Amino acid sequence: MRSSPPRRNSSAALVGANNDLIREILLRMPAKNAVRLKLVSKSWLSLFSDISFIPGRNSNATSGLIIMEGGMSKPRYSYVSLDESKRTTDDEPTRYIRFFDPHAPAPLKISDSCNGLFLCYAKATAYQAIQTRLYVVNPSTHQFTTLPLPPTHQTNWKDFRLVSDPCKSSVYLVYGIDLSDSDSDSDSVCNILEYSSLTGVWNLFPVDDFDLVHRRFKGAFCNGALHWVRKDGYSYRFDVSQKSIKKLPKPPLPEYWKSGTDLQYFGEYEGNLYFIAHDTGSSTLIVYELHKDCSGWFMKYSLATIDINIQFQMSPNFQQLGYLCCSVLSLVKVKNEGPKLVMWMRNGKIISYSFKDNTFSKHCDHVENKYGKCKAFKF
Repeated sequence: MRSSPPRRNSSAALVGANNDLIREILLRMPAKNAVRLKLVSKSWLSLFSDISFIPGRNSNATSGLIIMEGGMSKPRYSYVSLDESKRTTDDEPTRYIRFFDPHAPAPLKISDSCNGLFLCYAKATAYQAIQTRLYVVNPSTHQFTTLPLPPTHQTNWKDFRLVSDPCKSSVYLVYGIDLSDSDSDSDSVCNILEYSSLTGVWNLFPVDDFDLVHRRFKGAFCNGALHWVRKDGYSYRFDVSQKSIKKLPKPPLPEYWKSGTDLQYFGEYEGNLYFIAHDTGSSTLIVYELHKDCSGWFMKYSLATIDINIQFQMSPNFQQLGYLCCSVLSLVKVKNEGPKLVMWMRNGKIISYSFKDNTFSKHCDHVENKYGKCKAFKF
């Protein structure tokens, strides 16, 4: 009598056949360890081929920042870890972002980042035969996709933003402002551009009463809406589901606040929108939070700039006069920690301040920037 072949462990077989469960397991593994498993099977390889699959990211915590140094024509990028247990290295996500498309028409620049994905572009000049390119890039898995261009002229495009939450959906969205319909005297009429990875096409939504004041503004996505702030402190909220726009009041800014120059940061943290201003009168960084109903702003945190100057031994002039010796890069959530304000010091250090326990940390000794400011993207 022939013996029957040994039966496979039924539990292991069930797990191996469940792609959703495998995806959840890999999401919780460190990225470097998870990437090595993509050759286990074709089904596992297909997971890593998905641009929105980001192993090691099962929460919205920020592990580090990609810092843009130098001018926009030839930017330099470096990675700064915010995890105290890991040291900063040069070859983290920045190496892939700089070189993933060697045939790009211009130096690659980052426009936005969202939960581990990056929106990049290479802007062609009028004298080049090749067109401007837009990309969505996943540095963790070394995957990227080239987006089709919006159906309007590139000289009218402003402020592209990426919306993605890989923990909830593999679909990502890209938004931008198109000023094709605005005249030379006013930007009150324009189009909101929307691209969905689900359909692969761009849609245009006309909006009016949208005065961006000479097109100088900062944008952020929060709670199902895009927000743009003007240099005078007023902002606009575009509801992505209703396709409607609303003007919001400005924060209760201090008397000595200078329009535009003292706006340090505008962005999202833990589902809330924040506006960070420098009060030159009291030498204080003030963190405002937007009410959930968008009715107004209130002061959430504050930080005296003289505390920064003394902690990091800036020159006596900075210490005595309370000058702002830094630029705010981001407000981030670090795993197992509270909110942290990350700043670039004028002596090149990248530091952070924890509002949870009122302590400073140093993350990097020397990030050089002759323009006096850096731009940071969460990773």
